[in-house]
Amino acid sequence: MNIGIILPEIGGFSSVSLEFNKWHRVMSDLGHKIFIITGKSRSFFNNVTVMSDIFPENDFNMNFSSKLLELTDEDTADINDFEQLAYRIEAIIHNWVDTNQLDLLIVENYFSIPINLPVSYALYILFQKVSIKKIVKHHDAFYRNNVEKLSPSIFIKKVMLSCFPIDGENILHISSNRLIKSYLKEKCHVDSIIIPYVINFKESLTLSNSPLSNLNDTFEIQLSDKILMNFSDLLPSTGFDQILQLLENIQDDSFKIISVVREHRDYLDYYDYLTQKIEHLNLSSRIILIKEESLLTKDFVNIDYLFTFAKGILCLDHGVGFGQPLHMGIRHKCPLLFCTQSQLDWLELSDLGCKLVNISDKLNAQDIVLINRHINMDVDWGEVNYGLMKQYYSMSFLQYLVNGVLMRV
Repeated sequence: MNIGIILPEIGGFSSVSLEFNKWHRVMSDLGHKIFIITGKSRSFFNNVTVMSDIFPENDFNMNFSSKLLELTDEDTADINDFEQLAYRIEAIIHNWVDTNQLDLLIVENYFSIPINLPVSYALYILFQKVSIKKIVKHHDAFYRNNVEKLSPSIFIKKVMLSCFPIDGENILHISSNRLIKSYLKEKCHVDSIIIPYVINFKESLTLSNSPLSNLNDTFEIQLSDKILMNFSDLLPSTGFDQILQLLENIQDDSFKIISVVREHRDYLDYYDYLTQKIEHLNLSSRIILIKEESLLTKDFVNIDYLFTFAKGILCLDHGVGFGQPLHMGIRHKCPLLFCTQSQLDWLELSDLGCKLVNISDKLNAQDIVLINRHINMDVDWGEVNYGLMKQYYSMSFLQYLVNGVLMRV
């Protein structure tokens, strides 16, 4: 089959991008020809079209999203601009579908949440015009009851109710977990198939060409350190104050945190703010913030190298939008996985009997005691979790499920 995939970005540590890599490999191994449209690409793939309009952080989308709550149907200029852009995007994608003679179109997350409303609307229009089979993948879920609060515009409300999620003939929905499947069924009356996130155990772990023990002038890492990895968006809401408080409460110079961070366009000064705060608290030798972009360059240490020093993962997020940290920790056989209950539910790891330490997203006093106790324990949980995930959530399992879906459509 000729298969087209539309997704926000390729490369980096977003869950959508990481899962795309696995699906792309599986479908290519099954003999299908893959064509891609993406908003941003930091990795090399064949048959890729980069279209900045579909990247969520493009100028129009950022500006439009900022006033979405205030738009009314009397704001005709804004709505006309929105429609014109949507129709232009639709025309380009329609031509791409026809030119490549696609048999199947896969849309990643654009019909799940309003990350880029013009693109969702463009794809909604496209779906009415093309008769090819479609797969809609849901990495997230949009709570439809919030539509009334999001915009007073009847037009925008109709767009949201039509797109999140879209449904119709020749559309197969894929959910990444039971929570999304249940939401789609109970709230939207849409059936879906669960294909969970898996781990690519076939991909060999690689060390940096020039390993360093010092990542900067003040942060040194040694194999004897008790290092936790953390992945966070650089937003005021991501809990860095709690992480810094954790370090202050655990007075142990060998307890350190490496945080891989992703900058957000609206908070480009937040990285400098945090680094200054870390320095002010005299914690520069115990925590380092590494920008996502740095790990994607060849002249910097890679993620595998950092994980060779890690004893565990620290996750405070409600979902797995950035980094899939628990899966990374398991793949690298980290003994300790500190995570919130929402992450357990989202990844369904407790079903397999994986050994994790459940903490709150607030890092309260009880959590700090729990973390302090476990980082000083010698446990083999990394081997246990690795064995469970390799048995049940491997690439071969994904290939089995994807092949079944492709035969079904």
